[in-house]
Amino acid sequence: ELIGDDDEPFFWFALVETQWSVGRLIPEVKEKALEWIEKEGGMELWEESVNKGAGWKKTLQKLKEKLLSPMRSEKKIRKPPVVNNNPWNMNDVYAYQFHDEKSIKYGYAGKYMILQKIGEGIHEGILKMKSRRGAIGALVSRSPILWWMWFSIV
Repeated sequence: ELIGDDDEPFFWFALVETQWSVGRLIPEVKEKALEWIEKEGGMELWEESVNKGAGWKKTLQKLKEKLLSPMRSEKKIRKPPVVNNNPWNMNDVYAYQFHDEKSIKYGYAGKYMILQKIGEGIHEGILKMKSRRGAIGALVSRSPILWWMWFSIV
């Protein structure tokens, strides 16, 4: 989804930084990140800033220096524990009452939505992070998710 998108350089920067940090840098990822560094990827976000992206250029230069230095040895990666604080049991049925501003606007205020829990699992994905100051990073997310079946609004 990010390939060809304005956020593509940030994807490669986050991925290369993460892989380098754990000692598992894939050559193709390094090559792609270095290409984006040479193109000053992400610079368009800083064109109108006071310093015209000088800080971002410095960040890219530091990343380039890191990538061209010897990579650290492989770091042991532990799977994060899955914390499941889910108080609901399979096939339990629940009623949720609408009471916020949107429910008033759409005519659901005071009504109930009936839900039944029909499954659960673990969602695994990569969260891409980018701050206004140009900081980038990636976080592997493992979080419990629930599947619900919606019956009706009464």
